[in-house]
Amino acid sequence: MSRMVKQMRSLSTKRQLGLNGPYVSALGLGVMGMSDFYNPSAQNRDAEHIKLLHEAIDMGCTFWDTDYQHRPDPNVPITETVQAMSELVKQGKVRYLGLSECSAEQIRLAHKVHPISAYQAEFSPWHTKLESDGRLEACRELGIAIVPYSPLGRGFLTGTIKSFDDLDPNDWRRKNPRFQKGAFEKNFELVKAFTRMAQAKGIPTSQLCLAWVLSQGSDFIPIPGTKRSKYLKENWGSLQVELSDKEKKELRKIINEIPIEGGQLNILKK
Repeated sequence: MSRMVKQMRSLSTKRQLGLNGPYVSALGLGVMGMSDFYNPSAQNRDAEHIKLLHEAIDMGCTFWDTDYQHRPDPNVPITETVQAMSELVKQGKVRYLGLSECSAEQIRLAHKVHPISAYQAEFSPWHTKLESDGRLEACRELGIAIVPYSPLGRGFLTGTIKSFDDLDPNDWRRKNPRFQKGAFEKNFELVKAFTRMAQAKGIPTSQLCLAWVLSQGSDFIPIPGTKRSKYLKENWGSLQVELSDKEKKELRKIINEIPIEGGQLNILKK
């Protein structure tokens, strides 16, 4: 294990997955980008992806045995789905259950059938709807951990993408409403504001964004996705970024005052 990896592992802090779940690394790794869901070309890079996964584990990114329902089925009551999932727990095939992108009411209904340990939802400086529609309140009331996906706004909030034209012609994000020309320029004002504070702190913009998400509570366990070792290490570095109360207030003020153009992308209809 290299010195850098050992240093990264020493940064790994633990957070509990729900009230009765295991203690896991405070930062996870989103791996959907390694599949052909977004880009069919990913299917020929298995060796590269496996190497990255081993590197993440060496850094302290832990594995938890959770079965998620990734989006509720509109034709099946969530209580029926969770009842079926709970059978997997009884059979010893999985240990914990999680939900993704369902309503506050569905969270409560599901939890009555079987304890839910984790709730996955999009959350980042440019997507905070989780806080205002009752879902965060429901999760905290029931002791369910929050697992934010796309905490870097699908790469937008890193500041490395300067314009719509920077995206590859085959990049699926070209269909994302927030990346469209016109919307892109308006939304980039948020990136500029975060970048100014990040530069003042001497850290990458991505680390400031992740540090802000992590600061929302010990029940937040973000899962930024990446396929590159460089960005894995950069993301992991956010665990050592400390934000003062003044900085948190300033960032919240920025988020509240800069309007975001474009709705949430429905990845199932991309």
